[in-house]
Amino acid sequence: MKPFLISILKCNQCDSEDFLNVFIEKAEEIEIEEDLDFFKEHINKFYIEKGKLLKNIIKKLEVTSLNENDCDLLINGDNSKLKEFAKVLLGYEIFEGYLECSNCQVKFMITDRIPDFVDFVSSNKEQ
Repeated sequence: MKPFLISILKCNQCDSEDFLNVFIEKAEEIEIEEDLDFFKEHINKFYIEKGKLLKNIIKKLEVTSLNENDCDLLINGDNSKLKEFAKVLLGYEIFEGYLECSNCQVKFMITDRIPDFVDFVSSNKEQ
């Protein structure tokens, strides 16, 4: 699963409009084709309004080339590090981990790069 997908996934167990928190157990960097025009449109559409999500992804992937200040600059229209943000959101593959709803705490496991929204783990169940 590519990190950029987190911006469009929602919890199917409650009516929360918040993004899902990602917890990464295994991720790998991959090669990407650079289409910064597509990425610029995508980042403006999904991430500018969700600066907290962008900061969370950078923190969870332990990206050292970007920090929270860079996120704030991007959100305010500074595209000087657009290429680095594209690399983070498109240039990683999350193999194992889970997504968690901040509202109802349901967990959706990520196995072999695929988030499972059918067999979820509720906050009342053991994982």
